[in-house]
Amino acid sequence: MSEMMNAETSQSQERPMVETRSRKLFVNLAVRDLKKSMDFFSQLGFTYNPKFTDENAACMILSSEGYVMLLREPYFKSFTNATRATRPGRTKRCSRCRATAARKWTRW
Repeated sequence: MSEMMNAETSQSQERPMVETRSRKLFVNLAVRDLKKSMDFFSQLGFTYNPKFTDENAACMILSSEGYVMLLREPYFKSFTNATRATRPGRTKRCSRCRATAARKWTRW
């Protein structure tokens, strides 16, 4: 029985079933009025990281690994060349994911 347990333990040490390494997630949202947006989310209980907050953007903390970047519309537009969607005022999906381990950007 102990041999079976040792075999299972060595296999689990070689290849973990679930990757435990955490990754940070930043979601960018365009806002018309940064101050009003920050006030609104503050009233819901969210806080901001002052290190990444200025007159153009606010880093709203969701968790230790998740953040929402509230970006003034002109600043948001500087991140993408995406055309507008069919409805006026809407931007097409512009998603980027940073793979920390690979140290490269992947674009969908």
